[in-house]
Amino acid sequence: YRDSLRRAIAFHPTRPSFYNRLRSCYLRHSEYDKILKLARFVLQSDSSRIDCRHDEIVSLYLLKEYEKVHKPASALIAIAPDDAIANYYLAMVYVHAAREVPVPIKRTSKNYRRLVAERNKLYAKARPPMEIYRKAKPDAVKFWGQPLYDIYLNLNLGKEFEEISRIMSSEKP
Repeated sequence: YRDSLRRAIAFHPTRPSFYNRLRSCYLRHSEYDKILKLARFVLQSDSSRIDCRHDEIVSLYLLKEYEKVHKPASALIAIAPDDAIANYYLAMVYVHAAREVPVPIKRTSKNYRRLVAERNKLYAKARPPMEIYRKAKPDAVKFWGQPLYDIYLNLNLGKEFEEISRIMSSEKP
């Protein structure tokens, strides 16, 4: 079945039904590398396909190729500034990078200030797209709650932090 779909999409790359069925096959087996190749193949024939752009962004993120998410996510945001998926994954790339900054526990460490500034710069970049995602998907607290909590906490945004803390505490069982 998959081979038939691959052959069909090779001849008809713009046909959504072939794409969706083959994508579902790959998704069932968590074959994100194949979804990425498929999305990019279809985008070569039809660059207006938002579904393929989403699949490219999500696949790159799930493959942990975070540095490669920025370009397609930013390109989609340039076309559709309020696109929830592009904004979410762009924000998550910055959040992930911020969490990876090795800030020492002791404030007296010589690199402490520099590393905190580096981390906060990444959180500041993550804030606008994550807030756009939150506005687009207000019920998806499980996706935007913890990242916004971390962003507001680290950027020392008192009012926003208190609000997100209330939201997070009301979401827990």
